[in-house]
Amino acid sequence: MTSQQRVADRRDQLSDFLRVRRARVKPADAGLPEVGRRNTPGLRREEVAILAGVSASWYTWLEQGRKIRVSTAVLDSISSALALDPVDRAHLYSLADMNPPKIEFVATESERRVLEHFARAVRHPAFIVDKYWRILYVNPSASRIIRLDESSANFLEIFFLDRQYRDIYVNWDEVAECFVGSLRIRAGTESDDSELAGLIGRLSSDRTFRSLWQRHSTAHRKARVVTLRTPDAGAQNFDATSLDLSGCDDIHLIGYLPRD
Repeated sequence: MTSQQRVADRRDQLSDFLRVRRARVKPADAGLPEVGRRNTPGLRREEVAILAGVSASWYTWLEQGRKIRVSTAVLDSISSALALDPVDRAHLYSLADMNPPKIEFVATESERRVLEHFARAVRHPAFIVDKYWRILYVNPSASRIIRLDESSANFLEIFFLDRQYRDIYVNWDEVAECFVGSLRIRAGTESDDSELAGLIGRLSSDRTFRSLWQRHSTAHRKARVVTLRTPDAGAQNFDATSLDLSGCDDIHLIGYLPRD
């Protein structure tokens, strides 16, 4: 498929999407009176235009897939008029050849319990944190080897600000760069998150964190192997991994599997 064909195909999909979603919205649901006989299900184009604050001709051109200038503000207004949820709104952006907004899914209680079940079932260190690295669950192995417990407030604050962790994590410098890289990447996409900014501010009291942050380190996958000083076997290498629930970015399971 050529570039022109792909553009034409996307416009056709945009046209179909808008027509189908317009047909699903009842005038009463949009706060409009149902006056006179209606020959089309759902809203008329003119009604969508009124709700979105654009001219009827402009909306007609958009729905016909014509090449016109579209802004994010107008797409948001159309999304509201058509009662689109966040996923549909992002899809509309993509069809209109605009960068889609970030979609953030929050794990349900049952999904959290599933992740906790996995952490509880493994014999090796595993713990669960939320999107701000607040500790939600610690399995017995992580409690014994990493000296974590669920009363510990925030894993990254413990890791950077509690000096004992530089002894527990033998390759602390590599792991530190990995954590800073993850935070740096997230801060680049969520610059208006005040809670994230607060966490970064607290961590910046540590000289190493501050140095890595100022270097704009993004080595978030560097520490694939974590060396922990265990109570029984001394220094031991572990493969580190992070498991997320599908579609959810507000909860993560951090696990360490011993290397053979």
